[in-house]
Amino acid sequence: MNQTPEQTEAMQLVKEIEAVAQQIIESAEGVLHEVYMAALLEAMRAAAATFPCCAPSLGELMVKNGLQILEQARQPAAHQGVDLVVQEAATIH
Repeated sequence: MNQTPEQTEAMQLVKEIEAVAQQIIESAEGVLHEVYMAALLEAMRAAAATFPCCAPSLGELMVKNGLQILEQARQPAAHQGVDLVVQEAATIH
């Protein structure tokens, strides 16, 4: 199946966002998770608005990353960040 240039660009954007999310998960702790994830959510929101075709992929990515953060979370602020990620994922779908 051939993808349109827009779909190709959208999927590349999803891959780049996923890589950044993984770096955040691996390097940030506690409150930093919340701050970095809030910025990442803004990027995802903008990407979904620009490329509606990638919105489902972004929603799945947000939930997956939110669950990873929840597994690693040891501070209440990180739990708040996960709640924000899950809420935002629900609005993108």
